[in-house]
Amino acid sequence: MKTLTNHNIGKLHCELIRRQTIELFAVHENKCLTGYAVKKLKSPSLMICNHSCFRNSWCTSTNFKESSLEIGKGTCELNEHGEIGEDTELEDEQGVTFSIVQKVK
Repeated sequence: MKTLTNHNIGKLHCELIRRQTIELFAVHENKCLTGYAVKKLKSPSLMICNHSCFRNSWCTSTNFKESSLEIGKGTCELNEHGEIGEDTELEDEQGVTFSIVQKVK
């Protein structure tokens, strides 16, 4: 029988957050939505970028670009926009991940 330590609990918590983040965002790799960024900040990962979006009620999507120069030093744009339809054109941009908040039914 395994004993739960603070380290194990922390790892389980991080995995749960990662799974919730994946389920709550539709992710589009090498795509970017332009013209809607309200806030730009440094972020070590896509997951942290998307969590920054959750902490702002107005945020509807993110653009995350991982730095090619430094590992763990990415740029996160928090976007605010109305509904994005399937006909909305996302810009092709290598190394950028566009994530949009999924509507929970």
